[in-house]
Amino acid sequence: MTGPTLHTALLIDGQLVTGEGMAEAIINPATGETLVSIADASQDQVEQAIAAAHRAFPA
Repeated sequence: MTGPTLHTALLIDGQLVTGEGMAEAIINPATGETLVSIADASQDQVEQAIAAAHRAFPA
C-alpha cells in the first residue's frame, strides 16, 4: 500500500515548476522517516513570482 501523493511543485506565473533552492526534508515526527524532500524557491524564482503577481493584479 502506498501513501498519498504529495505535490511539491511551485506555481509561478501559471506554470508548475520545481524549486531551484535548497531542499528541505519533511519528516514524520512519530517515526523519524523522511516523507518527502522539497526544494525551496530560488531568489530568481521568488522575483519571477512577484513580477507575475504584479502583472496579474496591477495597482
